[in-house]
Amino acid sequence: MTEVIQAKPLVIAVDGVKTPDYVLIEELYGDEFRSEIQENVDYCNRENKDWKVEILADLGTSITQAIVFATSSYCYLYDVSLRRKKINDRQFIGRVDSMLVLKVMNSIKN
Repeated sequence: MTEVIQAKPLVIAVDGVKTPDYVLIEELYGDEFRSEIQENVDYCNRENKDWKVEILADLGTSITQAIVFATSSYCYLYDVSLRRKKINDRQFIGRVDSMLVLKVMNSIKN
């Protein structure tokens, strides 16, 4: 039986200020994708100059995983059928089972 961990709502911070900007998540299956998730987070941080992506916590142990690609302007959430959706931190509440808590921070200092 998979343990469901109760979590606070996802908070996205830009330079430490809470914002309703978007996070891009693509759902994958199986623990074998955990290293791929980290590789993609590393790739985003290397390739995108405007955003930094950080995995804050792994909330679940079942097969669904999350993978993140940050863009300089906005991000998308992809569901399993690859339909593109925009989702903000308020809409993300309750979707905590087996998801990664992610933080997207603007790395540009004005």
